[in-house]
Amino acid sequence: MLYLLLLKKKNILFIPILLDLDRNEFVIYDKNFFYTNWNLKKKKSDLLTYMLPEEDIDDLNLIKKNIDNIENYDFKDLLVKYGQQDFIISIFFYSKNNFSVLSKIKLNNKISIIKSEYIKKNSNNIMSELKTLFENKWKKLNQINTSIRLSLDLSLNSKNIKLIQRFENELNNSDLIYNFNIEKITSDKTTYNIIYNSTPDNFINEFSSKEFQINISKNIWEIYE
Repeated sequence: MLYLLLLKKKNILFIPILLDLDRNEFVIYDKNFFYTNWNLKKKKSDLLTYMLPEEDIDDLNLIKKNIDNIENYDFKDLLVKYGQQDFIISIFFYSKNNFSVLSKIKLNNKISIIKSEYIKKNSNNIMSELKTLFENKWKKLNQINTSIRLSLDLSLNSKNIKLIQRFENELNNSDLIYNFNIEKITSDKTTYNIIYNSTPDNFINEFSSKEFQINISKNIWEIYE
């Protein structure tokens, strides 16, 4: 199989929670090394851009309330507040110079739990390794099997020249369009046949994100603005 990696940037809510087991302390904000230093060093190649929560007593109490059930808590209230669909919640359990990290990750509506152990590693190295882990997780979700050849028939309003031009530009710019042809033109409809190197859902997601409306209720899909 041949795979194509789509290098898509992503904004994501990141909440680092530090639990100091030696002192029995729960820390999120300014006394938490991972909160204060996470965004200080960035690489140009990074695809993930992290949004950290503001210092807010309500957020603190909400997380505190659900800390014992963190693997099942959906963080819905925080996601609504920050306008994010995806998140990474990392809980850093610290004891005797060792860290155990539990990360709950939601990306593209897929939720996963990752547990990591760091024995006598400094915090900067842990932070770097976690960022690499999260980047690789995002890249893996964006791998496309390009051996797929999906044939799609779509139509647009022939009178809407701007829409047709914009649609063809996006077809030409898409990494997953293998080929496309105009099959038929009438005064009402312009019909295309498109060979797409991925699934119907990926086509819908890709072109919906470019502000096209897609009606899939008929054999020939219809594209609108």
